[in-house]
Amino acid sequence: MNNLVGMVSATIFNMSTLKIIILINNSLSGSLPSRIGLSLPTVEHLNLALNRFSGTIPSSITNASKLTLLELGGNTFSGLIPDTIGNLRNLAWLGLAYNNLTSSTSKLSFLSSLANCKKLRSLNFIGNPLDGFLPSSIGNLSKSLETLGIANCSISGNIPPAISNLSNLLTLVLEGNKLTGPIPTTFGRLQKLQGLFLAFNKLVGSCPDELCHLDRLDKLVLLGNKFSGSIPSCLSNLTSLRFLYLGSNRFTSVIPSTFWRLKDILFLDFSSNLLVGTLSFDIGNLKVLLGINLSENNLSGDMPATIGGLKSLQIMDLAYNRLEGQIPESFDDLTSLEVMNLSNNKISGSIPKSMEKLFYLRELNLSFNELEGEIPSGGIFANFTAETEHKSRKKILLIVIILPLSIALTIAITLHLKSKLIECGKRCTVLSNDSVLSSQATLRRFSYLELLQATDNFAENNIIGRGGFGPFMEQDLKMG
Repeated sequence: MNNLVGMVSATIFNMSTLKIIILINNSLSGSLPSRIGLSLPTVEHLNLALNRFSGTIPSSITNASKLTLLELGGNTFSGLIPDTIGNLRNLAWLGLAYNNLTSSTSKLSFLSSLANCKKLRSLNFIGNPLDGFLPSSIGNLSKSLETLGIANCSISGNIPPAISNLSNLLTLVLEGNKLTGPIPTTFGRLQKLQGLFLAFNKLVGSCPDELCHLDRLDKLVLLGNKFSGSIPSCLSNLTSLRFLYLGSNRFTSVIPSTFWRLKDILFLDFSSNLLVGTLSFDIGNLKVLLGINLSENNLSGDMPATIGGLKSLQIMDLAYNRLEGQIPESFDDLTSLEVMNLSNNKISGSIPKSMEKLFYLRELNLSFNELEGEIPSGGIFANFTAETEHKSRKKILLIVIILPLSIALTIAITLHLKSKLIECGKRCTVLSNDSVLSSQATLRRFSYLELLQATDNFAENNIIGRGGFGPFMEQDLKMG
């Protein structure tokens, strides 16, 4: 970022010998000249992402026939996406995310036009009010296409099975729309798919077994729909899975025992479903698990002591179930834990004094259980307010401890970078599989001040959704 401000001189867009224009991530404003495509006949890379450009995208831009990269994301462009965009036959990357662009027809005719671009590798339209339907012609897009992002675009209707023709697709992001109907069973043909993001739609039906054929899938995000039936046990055959989000649906039955074999899973969210049964002792096999959310189900029985072996665990939410028994002493081994919510269960006994050793714990909710006895006084318990009430001469504890930094928000930010635009010099600023969610899950602790600054005091306009691990922030935080 160079902190450039003000209007861009029209002279730049009249330099006919320019091949590369990169002005990414500044505070530049103005509009594109109406003859831009005619005055830049040799331009190959045009990257104006993350500025304050406005106005329409001139139809003449399709005359810049040598363009391989066109990145205009993160501005305030409005008007129509030109239906002639497909005249850019050499185009490989097209990024128009987070503008105010629309389509000339409800069938998103610009998509049909892009079928002429046989070299396309990435398309990103996230965050534009396209307000239409996905046409079956979407299956005619380039077989080289690896990334397709049409999230938060007010798209309605069913998902066309023809998407399965895009055999080299690595990342498909359709979340935050109004999509209905089932997941096409033809998705099983997307053998190279690594990330499937369908959250926050109105999709129905079962989770098709055909998804179990996607051996390379490492991110499956289906939360916030109306899926029902059993969770397919065959999903546990996807040994590449790192992120599995099935929360806020209508899944029934028990959690398949085979899921506890996913030894490389990092985040698991089955919250707000209708799941029953007990937690298996095999949950202790998930040695690298960072977050688990099983809240708002009908799970019962004791909490397995083997949970204490999850030494990487940072978030654990088991609230609003029917769990009983005591808090296992082994929980004092959860030395990375930052958020624990066991509220609204039937947990009894006392709080293990050994939990004073959980130094990273920032949020602890044990309210509305049947706990009794003395509250530990050391460690995280040294400064808090606990409400107590007496019932049947027993001291019943209602405890909620929330310190200033809710690390749940930090993990949510880390997990949901799917819509950020990434600076990559002469290459492009595109939605890539790595930018959706880092498969390496490189995390660091953020100070509360860093979070305030990066999210503008947690402003609502930085929240793109809410899920099992907290709000999803679109802000670009640098990992490391």
